[in-house]
Amino acid sequence: MTRADKGSIKELSKGRWLVRVSGGKDPETGKRIRLSRTIRGTKTDALNERTRMLVEVGDIGYVRGSITFGDFVESVFLPRKRQQIERGEFRQNSYLRLASNLKTCCRPVWNVPLNKITPLHIEMCLDQVEGPSARFNAFSDMRAVWFKALTWGFIPKSHDVFTGVERPRKPAPEIETASPELLAKILEAFRGHAVEPIVLMMAGCGLRCSEACGLDWECFDWDEGTVVITRGYHKVGGKTMFLPPKTVQSGATVTVPAVVRDRMREIRLSARSGRRAASGAIAKMGPNGRRARYHPSSASAAYRTHYRKMLPDEPYVCIKNLRHSHATILLESGEDIALVSKRLRHANLATTYMRYIKPGLSADRHSSEVFDSALGTALEIAQNDPK
Repeated sequence: MTRADKGSIKELSKGRWLVRVSGGKDPETGKRIRLSRTIRGTKTDALNERTRMLVEVGDIGYVRGSITFGDFVESVFLPRKRQQIERGEFRQNSYLRLASNLKTCCRPVWNVPLNKITPLHIEMCLDQVEGPSARFNAFSDMRAVWFKALTWGFIPKSHDVFTGVERPRKPAPEIETASPELLAKILEAFRGHAVEPIVLMMAGCGLRCSEACGLDWECFDWDEGTVVITRGYHKVGGKTMFLPPKTVQSGATVTVPAVVRDRMREIRLSARSGRRAASGAIAKMGPNGRRARYHPSSASAAYRTHYRKMLPDEPYVCIKNLRHSHATILLESGEDIALVSKRLRHANLATTYMRYIKPGLSADRHSSEVFDSALGTALEIAQNDPK
């Protein structure tokens, strides 16, 4: 039997463990709080279960003195995230990304007790991460774990090591958007290609790639000229899955422009597509589209290969920036930014303004002309003023 200050584990048979903890006395009844469970797994699983049980009985003092960063992540932090998934408060793909990222970037501190971690440990974790975006995300994920450890009392609030670590800068992404002329060339270049429906829906309706990949033909209302967005198709950790929209606002009915709607109907009813286009995914991989639905990474790869083959002399606009291009064209055509944000189904206006809109040269020239007019008028008045 392996004993700790409070709680113990005992191997009853191979892979079968008895876990016991004691949580002091119940303040109402005065009886000692005892908890015991039998679990199957490794010794590490038993130790993690003991930690969870100690948290249940409120024995924070024990945990504060001995739990390692890795034990806290696996036994407390991630299980809480799984509960959030069940309540619909956290996305499954976000959970998988978070769990994978933590186990990769936190190796230097994984077996270090929380109360022994220093700012140097955190910087060592960041040093092994390549790329500014990856470092920024690693810092944010570790800081989220640390904040919960502080909030839940696993470490004293005076031991916030992240105050001594400089936050990595988040690089501003270079977003290459397409003008209406270039977008027309892109749509023509992909005419008849397997990913054409995805390209059409992203460029014409501002859909995310995962949302376009998740569309079925049944989502379209041809009489009303709309498409219903209810899910996205993702590939996370090697597994493909349907997930709810990114935000509450993401699930919506979107109006399809007439030129896009007409072409989508042609694809659905074309003799080449035939029966397979009557239902199911709007775009499929493989010969004659009979194999599987495109997921974002495979659609992106197919798009990139065909784009560079068909438009070698044009600036490359990646597939996700078709959504950005849709927003930019609307803005430069005089559409109100609030309506653009609503069409993109963003949670707030700031997201549209800061991350998705890139005014082109025509908008900049208009601003220059407005300033030139105002300054010219002021100069003319000043020159005519006798004083």
